[in-house]
Amino acid sequence: MISYFARHEVDKQATGFNAGEDGFPSAGRVAWDAWGGDAGQSWVNGLNNQVASVRAIEGAIGISDFDDTLYVSGGLSQRVYDFIDSQDVDLVVVTGRHEADREATVALLDKLGVEYTDLVMQPDGMQDSASFKGEVASKFLADGLDVIFVVENNAEARKAYRDAGVEAVYSPDDLPATASVRQMEDAGMSEDVPLTKDELLSKVEDLKSSVLELVGELVETVSDLSDLVENVVPEPVVEDVVPQVDLEVDAVRFVEPVKVAELHERGERVEQGIERRELHNLELRVEGDGMTLRGYAAVFNSASQPLPFIERIEPGAFRDSLKSRNDVKLLWNHDTSIVLGSTRAGTLKLTEDERGLLVEASLPDTQAGRDAATLIKRGDVTG
Repeated sequence: MISYFARHEVDKQATGFNAGEDGFPSAGRVAWDAWGGDAGQSWVNGLNNQVASVRAIEGAIGISDFDDTLYVSGGLSQRVYDFIDSQDVDLVVVTGRHEADREATVALLDKLGVEYTDLVMQPDGMQDSASFKGEVASKFLADGLDVIFVVENNAEARKAYRDAGVEAVYSPDDLPATASVRQMEDAGMSEDVPLTKDELLSKVEDLKSSVLELVGELVETVSDLSDLVENVVPEPVVEDVVPQVDLEVDAVRFVEPVKVAELHERGERVEQGIERRELHNLELRVEGDGMTLRGYAAVFNSASQPLPFIERIEPGAFRDSLKSRNDVKLLWNHDTSIVLGSTRAGTLKLTEDERGLLVEASLPDTQAGRDAATLIKRGDVTG
């Protein structure tokens, strides 16, 4: 068409070409108007200039419309752009917008972050955008470019592209799924279509079921691990906190847990956490090495020393404690670093008889043990 207008350019100089001249309209004027006249020439020249700018591209291109295709409801259609990006070819935006709007359109494309190779716009005097787009595609193909796809929202324009010879022409609503979209669809997710209330509730219930199933599996796993640890790791021996029988010059420490609990209920406490009792009939036996201590740590039905309470111990009060495996230690002067005997080592024996809690200990052959034995033998410590 460019060559046609070039051949008939000379007809403009002949008489009868312009209105009011003899012989108007001349044959040249008729031929000129048959192809759109000045407006047709402007359109063809503009189209040629725009296509020429794309000729520098070698190989394959993709074409996309702008309004209602890439640019929808005031923003970028991410689904369309993702599809274009997945094709890995140069993008040429072919729009029905007129050349007069180029500056604003370029600014908008930049704002949207669209990466494109060229922008082809409709000449200002042309209104048939479908025909324009078909002509653009025809020229691209004639110049040896491989048009891989076209994305176009207008049905007439899609037909014009197909008529020009482009095979893959898509509406924005039925694009082939990209790899990322297929992954979302496999996961039951939709990018553009909002879920209905019932669909959303169904998905929430499915999610709750999945979470509960996961929690159940976690509980079962923790239980299995716990059983495994119990079978592999030996059970640690934890020494319970128990009453201690401590030997002092004139007293022995022994506090019943029940009484401590009663004091706690009344808001009272044992002074320094200690109850003192006198040793009765303290003696050392002469058999063996003479280091066997014998005496009573508590006597039944006798009043204790005045504390925040006065206690009388009934027979049987120590029965449960004596049956336990608790390790009771005999200390000198309440000093935990000076141990004179312990039930676990077999050097301390506690027995409840008809009189009270009988203490029998085999004193150690240490300085503290010998000192205690000497003081008892001399009568310095009598109970």
